[in-house]
Amino acid sequence: GSMTTHTFTNIPTGTHAIKLTLSGYQDWIGTATVAVGSTTYVYAALTVGVGSVTVYNATGTLIGIYTAIQAGINACPTGGTVSVEAGTYTEAVYINKGIALVGAGSNSTTITGSGISATNTVTFDGTSTNGARVSGFRITGATKYGIYCNNCSPTITNNTIYGNSNAGISCYYYSSPTITSNTISGNGSGIYCDASSPAITNNTISGNGYGINCYNSSFPVIISNTISG
Repeated sequence: GSMTTHTFTNIPTGTHAIKLTLSGYQDWIGTATVAVGSTTYVYAALTVGVGSVTVYNATGTLIGIYTAIQAGINACPTGGTVSVEAGTYTEAVYINKGIALVGAGSNSTTITGSGISATNTVTFDGTSTNGARVSGFRITGATKYGIYCNNCSPTITNNTIYGNSNAGISCYYYSSPTITSNTISGNGSGIYCDASSPAITNNTISGNGYGINCYNSSFPVIISNTISG
């Protein structure tokens, strides 16, 4: 492969974080320590990949870089962010803490459960995920639910949730997620509520077996959605 060199001058002394980005490659993240009167050399090799997963703590400090979303979630502390670059990630993602899972956009960043039996594509489990957020993804391919909320109240926003067998989003056992500005289509049901009371606003819900179906003392708040088909 080719090599490109860059020289930087007038860098303050100390340790600095470095991130190299090139379309079609995983980001490279490292550090360099600069001392007075010396030259510091940094060598980096970029790896071709479908994307990369970068994790930051609540103050924005880099935790690490990973190739799988679940590995990033496992490493992410409460209050942190898992930032996912464009690509297709075949995973069943499980979240049990208050973190932000952020994709590069639903047109370019896909989480799919395709080929994984009896699973949800994204699961939020328990009250420890209250305050968690998922945004910027296409979520598809689940044999069960695209997003499954169990006794929790995360925020689900700016996603495309498509082609999941049972429902695009399932709210179960006293869940009250905020579901806003998503496109939910081509699922068994758009949104399924069982003993739950989600806030459902500004979504486009179309072409599902059912738009929104509610059971067992569910009391959703449904405002300004487009529901058809």
